[in-house]
Amino acid sequence: MNDQRKKIIVNEILYWKANKVLPEHYCDYLIALYNQGEEAPDVKRKNKKTSSVLGEKASIYLKPASLLILLSIASFVVLYFTELSITLQTAILSFFVILFIVFGLKTDKKQLIAPLFYSAAAFLLLLQTIHLWEYYSPGDIQVLYLLIGSQCLAWFVLGIIFRMHYFTVSGFLGTIILLVTWFL
Repeated sequence: MNDQRKKIIVNEILYWKANKVLPEHYCDYLIALYNQGEEAPDVKRKNKKTSSVLGEKASIYLKPASLLILLSIASFVVLYFTELSITLQTAILSFFVILFIVFGLKTDKKQLIAPLFYSAAAFLLLLQTIHLWEYYSPGDIQVLYLLIGSQCLAWFVLGIIFRMHYFTVSGFLGTIILLVTWFL
Protein backbone atom coordinates (compact mmCIF):
# COMPACT_ATOMS: atom_id res chain seq x y z
CA MET A 1 0.00 0.00 0.00
CA ASN A 2 1.15 3.51 -0.77
CA ASP A 3 2.84 5.28 2.19
CA GLN A 4 0.74 8.40 1.64
CA ARG A 5 -2.44 6.31 1.85
CA LYS A 6 -1.26 4.59 5.01
CA LYS A 7 -0.50 7.96 6.58
CA ILE A 8 -3.99 9.26 5.75
CA ILE A 9 -5.63 6.11 7.14
CA VAL A 10 -3.53 6.18 10.32
CA ASN A 11 -4.34 9.89 10.83
CA GLU A 12 -8.01 9.10 10.39
CA ILE A 13 -7.80 6.29 12.97
CA LEU A 14 -5.95 8.60 15.38
CA TYR A 15 -8.73 11.12 14.93
CA TRP A 16 -11.30 8.42 15.73
CA LYS A 17 -9.30 7.46 18.81
CA ALA A 18 -8.98 11.06 20.03
CA ASN A 19 -12.68 11.77 19.52
CA LYS A 20 -13.80 8.37 20.80
CA VAL A 21 -15.54 7.41 17.57
CA LEU A 22 -14.29 3.85 18.10
CA PRO A 23 -13.13 2.19 21.32
CA GLU A 24 -9.45 2.78 22.04
CA HIS A 25 -8.42 -0.86 21.75
CA TYR A 26 -10.00 -1.10 18.28
CA CYS A 27 -8.07 1.98 17.18
CA ASP A 28 -4.83 0.56 18.61
CA TYR A 29 -5.42 -2.66 16.70
CA LEU A 30 -6.11 -0.82 13.43
CA ILE A 31 -3.06 1.41 13.89
CA ALA A 32 -0.86 -1.63 14.52
CA LEU A 33 -2.38 -3.31 11.47
CA TYR A 34 -1.67 -0.40 9.15
CA ASN A 35 1.78 0.22 10.63
CA GLN A 36 2.63 -3.48 10.27
CA GLY A 37 2.98 -4.17 13.98
CA GLU A 38 4.57 -0.90 15.05
CA GLU A 39 2.67 1.53 17.21
CA ALA A 40 2.06 4.99 15.84
CA PRO A 41 3.64 7.94 17.63
CA ASP A 42 0.31 9.21 18.92
CA VAL A 43 1.81 10.60 22.13
CA LYS A 44 2.68 13.79 20.25
CA ARG A 45 -0.84 14.04 18.90
CA LYS A 46 -2.54 13.93 22.30
CA ASN A 47 -1.88 17.60 22.96
CA LYS A 48 -2.54 18.64 19.38
CA LYS A 49 -5.98 18.99 17.98
CA THR A 50 -6.33 16.21 15.47
CA SER A 51 -7.78 16.85 12.09
CA SER A 52 -9.58 14.41 9.93
CA VAL A 53 -10.53 14.54 6.32
CA LEU A 54 -13.87 12.87 6.94
CA GLY A 55 -14.44 14.23 10.43
CA GLU A 56 -14.48 17.91 9.54
CA LYS A 57 -16.78 17.47 6.56
CA ALA A 58 -19.12 15.13 8.39
CA SER A 59 -19.42 17.39 11.44
CA ILE A 60 -20.72 20.21 9.25
CA TYR A 61 -23.76 18.13 8.33
CA LEU A 62 -24.13 15.91 11.38
CA LYS A 63 -25.43 18.44 13.89
CA PRO A 64 -28.07 20.08 11.65
CA ALA A 65 -29.15 16.73 10.24
CA SER A 66 -29.55 15.17 13.66
CA LEU A 67 -31.46 18.23 14.82
CA LEU A 68 -33.74 17.98 11.79
CA ILE A 69 -34.41 14.30 12.45
CA LEU A 70 -35.06 14.79 16.17
CA LEU A 71 -37.45 17.70 15.65
CA SER A 72 -39.28 15.81 12.91
CA ILE A 73 -39.75 12.81 15.17
CA ALA A 74 -40.86 15.05 18.05
CA SER A 75 -43.42 16.81 15.87
CA PHE A 76 -44.76 13.48 14.59
CA VAL A 77 -45.11 12.23 18.18
CA VAL A 78 -46.86 15.44 19.25
CA LEU A 79 -49.27 15.22 16.33
CA TYR A 80 -50.22 11.55 16.41
CA PHE A 81 -49.35 10.00 19.77
CA THR A 82 -50.38 12.52 22.39
CA GLU A 83 -53.73 13.42 23.82
CA LEU A 84 -52.97 17.10 24.09
CA SER A 85 -55.65 19.62 23.26
CA ILE A 86 -55.79 20.79 19.65
CA THR A 87 -54.70 24.27 20.75
CA LEU A 88 -51.59 22.96 22.48
CA GLN A 89 -50.75 20.67 19.56
CA THR A 90 -51.10 23.59 17.17
CA ALA A 91 -48.90 25.80 19.35
CA ILE A 92 -46.17 23.16 19.63
CA LEU A 93 -46.22 22.37 15.92
CA SER A 94 -46.19 26.08 15.05
CA PHE A 95 -43.14 26.44 17.27
CA PHE A 96 -41.46 23.57 15.37
CA VAL A 97 -42.31 25.19 12.02
CA ILE A 98 -40.81 28.49 13.17
CA LEU A 99 -37.77 26.64 14.53
CA PHE A 100 -37.23 24.89 11.18
CA ILE A 101 -37.44 28.22 9.34
CA VAL A 102 -35.01 29.89 11.76
CA PHE A 103 -32.54 27.00 11.42
CA GLY A 104 -32.90 27.23 7.65
CA LEU A 105 -32.07 30.93 7.80
CA LYS A 106 -29.11 30.37 10.13
CA THR A 107 -27.66 27.55 8.03
CA ASP A 108 -25.21 28.44 5.29
CA LYS A 109 -27.01 28.52 1.95
CA LYS A 110 -24.29 26.43 0.33
CA GLN A 111 -24.95 23.49 2.62
CA LEU A 112 -27.26 20.81 1.39
CA ILE A 113 -29.13 20.71 4.69
CA ALA A 114 -30.60 24.25 4.39
CA PRO A 115 -33.34 23.32 1.87
CA LEU A 116 -34.27 20.37 4.05
CA PHE A 117 -35.12 22.69 6.93
CA TYR A 118 -37.44 24.72 4.69
CA SER A 119 -38.98 21.58 3.21
CA ALA A 120 -39.54 20.11 6.66
CA ALA A 121 -41.22 23.35 7.78
CA ALA A 122 -43.50 23.33 4.74
CA PHE A 123 -44.37 19.66 5.13
CA LEU A 124 -45.03 20.06 8.84
CA LEU A 125 -47.27 23.04 8.12
CA LEU A 126 -49.17 20.94 5.58
CA LEU A 127 -49.62 18.12 8.12
CA GLN A 128 -50.74 20.63 10.72
CA THR A 129 -53.28 22.10 8.31
CA ILE A 130 -54.71 18.68 7.51
CA HIS A 131 -54.84 17.84 11.21
CA LEU A 132 -56.76 21.06 11.93
CA TRP A 133 -59.12 20.32 9.02
CA GLU A 134 -59.81 16.86 10.47
CA TYR A 135 -60.66 18.45 13.80
CA TYR A 136 -62.73 21.45 12.73
CA SER A 137 -64.46 20.40 9.52
CA PRO A 138 -64.09 16.68 8.86
CA GLY A 139 -65.73 15.53 5.67
CA ASP A 140 -65.92 18.96 4.04
CA ILE A 141 -63.60 18.20 1.14
CA GLN A 142 -63.95 21.65 -0.43
CA VAL A 143 -62.35 23.24 2.63
CA LEU A 144 -59.49 20.74 2.39
CA TYR A 145 -58.98 21.56 -1.29
CA LEU A 146 -58.99 25.27 -0.47
CA LEU A 147 -56.43 24.83 2.33
CA ILE A 148 -54.08 22.63 0.29
CA GLY A 149 -54.50 24.86 -2.76
CA SER A 150 -53.57 27.96 -0.79
CA GLN A 151 -50.47 26.22 0.55
CA CYS A 152 -49.45 25.09 -2.93
CA LEU A 153 -49.92 28.63 -4.19
CA ALA A 154 -47.84 29.96 -1.29
CA TRP A 155 -45.08 27.43 -2.07
CA PHE A 156 -45.13 28.45 -5.72
CA VAL A 157 -44.92 32.18 -4.94
CA LEU A 158 -42.25 31.75 -2.26
CA GLY A 159 -40.26 29.53 -4.61
CA ILE A 160 -40.26 32.24 -7.26
CA ILE A 161 -39.52 35.10 -4.85
CA PHE A 162 -36.67 33.38 -3.00
CA ARG A 163 -35.44 31.35 -6.00
CA MET A 164 -36.08 28.02 -4.32
CA HIS A 165 -36.83 25.77 -7.25
CA TYR A 166 -37.94 22.87 -5.10
CA PHE A 167 -40.78 25.02 -3.72
CA THR A 168 -41.72 26.29 -7.16
CA VAL A 169 -41.92 22.77 -8.54
CA SER A 170 -43.74 21.44 -5.45
CA GLY A 171 -46.29 24.24 -5.57
CA PHE A 172 -46.88 23.83 -9.29
CA LEU A 173 -47.20 20.03 -9.16
CA GLY A 174 -49.38 20.21 -6.05
CA THR A 175 -51.73 22.64 -7.78
CA ILE A 176 -51.90 20.45 -10.90
CA ILE A 177 -52.64 17.33 -8.85
CA LEU A 178 -55.22 19.22 -6.82
CA LEU A 179 -56.98 20.47 -9.96
CA VAL A 180 -56.96 17.00 -11.51
CA THR A 181 -58.50 15.44 -8.39
CA TRP A 182 -61.02 18.29 -8.12
CA PHE A 183 -62.40 17.69 -11.60
CA LEU A 184 -62.34 13.90 -11.48
